[in-house]
Amino acid sequence: MIKISISNSFIILKKIRIINYKTYLNLEIPFNNSITTLVGPNECGKTNLLESINFLGISQELTKNDTCLYCESYWDEEPNFIYSLDLRLLGLADIPTDSEISIKPDHVELLSPPDMKSNIKIINKHRLSFPLGRGGHVHVKIPPELKSKYSLSDMVTIQEGKYFDLNELSENELLLLNNLNKSTNLYENISIDIVKLPELKQNNEDKLLNQALKRIKIIYWAFDESKFIQDIVDINALNQDPQLYKYILNMLKITDIDLNHFLQASDIRRINMINQINDKISDLIKSSWKQYDLEFNLSLGRNNNLITTFRESGQNIEPGKRSEGFKWYFSFLLDFNAKFGSDIKNCLILLDEPGIHLHPGGQRMLLKQLEELSMNNQIIYTTHLPFMINRMFPNRIIYLNKVNGKTELKTPRKEGIFDDILLSSTLGFEFTSLSNWGEINVFVEGITDKILIKKIALEKANKDKEIILDLNEFSLISLNGVHNLENFIRVAQETDAKYIAFLDNDKESKKYTKKYEKKPKNHPETIEHMIFLDENKTIEDYIPINLLNDALNNLKSLENIPYSKYINELEFENNSIVNQIKKFTDRINKAIEENQSNSILNTNKEYITEKITSQDLKLELIIQVKELISSENIDQFNDLINHLKKITEKTKQLFKI
Repeated sequence: MIKISISNSFIILKKIRIINYKTYLNLEIPFNNSITTLVGPNECGKTNLLESINFLGISQELTKNDTCLYCESYWDEEPNFIYSLDLRLLGLADIPTDSEISIKPDHVELLSPPDMKSNIKIINKHRLSFPLGRGGHVHVKIPPELKSKYSLSDMVTIQEGKYFDLNELSENELLLLNNLNKSTNLYENISIDIVKLPELKQNNEDKLLNQALKRIKIIYWAFDESKFIQDIVDINALNQDPQLYKYILNMLKITDIDLNHFLQASDIRRINMINQINDKISDLIKSSWKQYDLEFNLSLGRNNNLITTFRESGQNIEPGKRSEGFKWYFSFLLDFNAKFGSDIKNCLILLDEPGIHLHPGGQRMLLKQLEELSMNNQIIYTTHLPFMINRMFPNRIIYLNKVNGKTELKTPRKEGIFDDILLSSTLGFEFTSLSNWGEINVFVEGITDKILIKKIALEKANKDKEIILDLNEFSLISLNGVHNLENFIRVAQETDAKYIAFLDNDKESKKYTKKYEKKPKNHPETIEHMIFLDENKTIEDYIPINLLNDALNNLKSLENIPYSKYINELEFENNSIVNQIKKFTDRINKAIEENQSNSILNTNKEYITEKITSQDLKLELIIQVKELISSENIDQFNDLINHLKKITEKTKQLFKI
C-alpha cells in the first residue's frame, strides 16, 4: 500500500476576490486544498489569477493601467485584490484566522475581521462641535497643559458644521479650555458633548500588516529555459549576457558570491569559489533528495568552460542525461533557495504550466514532487496537460472560462474528471483518444467493478488522505467478463505491459483461472499476477446491505428506468448478491411478460417491449450505490479496501516499484 501524507490543512490563502483586473471584473475564487489545479481554455485568465496572487508579494508593481480590459465603464476605477488569509500558519498568533489584506495601486491595508472588531475598546471623547449657520470657523486655543498631555498643537480650527474630538477631559481641564477661549471669536457657539467612539488602533494594525507582508513567502515560477542547468557554459558568454544563465546566478546567490568577483577572479581563486558552490549545492541536494546519493560538481574545463556533472554511484553524469523531471525540480530548487533560503516551508507556490516540456512519465513524477511540497506549502498551478491533473483529487480543480471577454468560474464534475466532456474539451483533447492502458493495468471483471473500485479509492483518499490505489499510476481495465481474461493476459505479456488481475472468487472465476494455478509452461508466473476475493465471494458481496437497499429504492423512483415499477417488492438479504440480482431480474421479466399479455387485451395500457438482463439491473444498481458512497459510510467498505490494498503490495512485489 502507498500511503501519502497529504495535508489539506496547510492553506495560507483561503480565497481571493479580484476586482477590475485584466480579464476579471469582480470574481471571488476559493482555495479549499493545499494543492489547487487551474484549468481552462487559452486566455481564460489562469495566468492572470496567478499574477493577482503574486501581487501580495510585489504590490508596488500594481498600477491603474491594469484595469479590466473588457469593461470600459471601469477604466477610471482602480484594480483591487482582497486576500483572505490564515496568517497564524506563519506564526502571527495576534492576527485572527480570517484576516483580509486589500491591495490597490499605492495602497495596502489590513482589513479588520469581525472577531478583531468585536474586541475594539469603546472609549469616551469630548466632542467640540461648531453648528451650521454660525459663520465661517472657530480657532480654538489649546491650554499648554492639554497640549503637552495629549500631543496637541497650539490651536485647532473647526469649520462650520464640523467637529473636533478630544480625549475625555476632567472638570479642571474643561475649565482651563473654556477660560483660555473666553475672548475667542464665536467660541460661545461651540457645543461640548461626551461621545462614545472605538479606540483607534491604526498603529497596531499597520504593525501587524508589515509583519504579515514580511512573512508571506511567494514563489512564482514559470518555464524559463535560462533557469535550466546546462552541461557546458562558456565564461565569456556568461560575462556578455548573465541573464541567459539564471541558474548560475542562482547558485552564486545561494553561495553569497558576487558575479563580478567570480568573473574577474584568478583561476585559483575561481576554483576556490567553485568548490564553495559544489559544497553548498551538494548539501542542498542531499537535504531535498535524501533517498539519492548525489553530489553536484561544477568544474573549470578548457577554454574557460564551466562543466557541470552530477556524481552518483561513483559515476559522473551530465545534466543532459538526467530526466526532465529531475532537471525541472532542480531548477525550481535553485530558484527558490536563491530567493528564500533552503527551508521550503510555509510558502505560497505559484506554478504556470509546470511539466509542460516533460513526457507523461516525467509529469507523473512531478505530481509526486508537488504532493511532497504541499505537506508544508500551498501550491496553485495552471495546466492543460492530462497527466498533470491528479485523478485521486478531482475536488482540487478550479475551472475558469471566458465569457464576453471576462473570466468566470465554472464547476466541472466532482468526480470522474477524465470522463468529463466539458473538462476534456477545455484541455484541448478527447480523453477517449488516450489509451485505456497505463503504467500498471488492473484487470477487473466488468464495468460495475471498475465503477465501484474507482469510487471507493477516491472517497478513501478524500476522507483519510490515504491512497489505497493511485489512479494516476493504475488503470482499471474492464474485461467485460472473466471469460475474456486469457485474451487480456496474452496482450499484456506480448507487449510487456504490467498487469494485475483483481478477480471474484466464485465458480465462474475459478473456471477461467484454474489452468493458471497449475503453472503451465506458457504461463508459469501468471497466477502470481492474480488477486482473488474471499472464498465464494464476488465484489458485490462487499457492499453493505443497507446501501444496496437504498440504491434499490432510488431505482424505484427513477422515471427513466422503464422497469422501475416492477421492483417495489424487492429487497436484498445477506447472501449472494449476484444470485439475488439474477432472481430479481427473473421476477421483473415475468412481470413484464404479464403486463404485455394484459396490454394485448387492453390496448390502452402501456407496456415494455424489451426484457432486461441481470447485467442491466446490476449496472443501474451500482450507479446508484456509487452516488450513495461518501466519507460518512466509506468505513463500511473496509473489508473490500483491505483487498484493494493488495494490488499495490502485489505491484511492489512483482515489478519492484
